[in-house]
Amino acid sequence: MKRLQEEFGISTLQWTDEQHVAWRDAWEAGRVPFEEMDMALTYHAETLGLERSELEAMVHKATGHVPLPDGQQDT
Repeated sequence: MKRLQEEFGISTLQWTDEQHVAWRDAWEAGRVPFEEMDMALTYHAETLGLERSELEAMVHKATGHVPLPDGQQDT
């Protein structure tokens, strides 16, 4: 998604029909895994008696996730 946004530009008003289709296809391809990860994090946090944010931080650390500078969000 991020690669497509960088390639196509942020303003969707200038995208071609093909670019809109590519974005939609990428969104659909990523939506299910993201939803499954979201549900798994919630389930396992509850099972382990952790706050979800605590488990998420543990997963990020274990996978080598590098946090973005303050104020920035991953897209």
